[in-house]
Amino acid sequence: MKNIKRLIKSFKYAFHGIEYNFKTQQNFKIHCTCALLAIIGAIILKFSYYEWLLLGFIIFLVIILEAINTAIEEAVNCATKEMNENAKRSKDSAACAVLIGAFMAVIMGIALYIPKIIHLIWG
Repeated sequence: MKNIKRLIKSFKYAFHGIEYNFKTQQNFKIHCTCALLAIIGAIILKFSYYEWLLLGFIIFLVIILEAINTAIEEAVNCATKEMNENAKRSKDSAACAVLIGAFMAVIMGIALYIPKIIHLIWG
């Protein structure tokens, strides 16, 4: 019974994290909005099973990276209030991970959507 209570608590904390990110992080909102638009586009373009798998993977990857970026930024802010090179490098590296993931999402989006759009237009 204790394990179930701990599991429920851990889910509760995770949902608090989602809520915090969504309420306070502009880029998290942007990524979620882009994800929603990508899903709508995939529905309209009738993605195949494997296209949905790729889309889901890249969407979750970018959102996960954004959440990790926020966690690192918050942890660094707790560790030091002063601006120093180590803190800056830590935050910049976390932001870099999100940027690379977002670039990968754009490349995957081009690969998934452009052929479907071309086929839709020119049959």
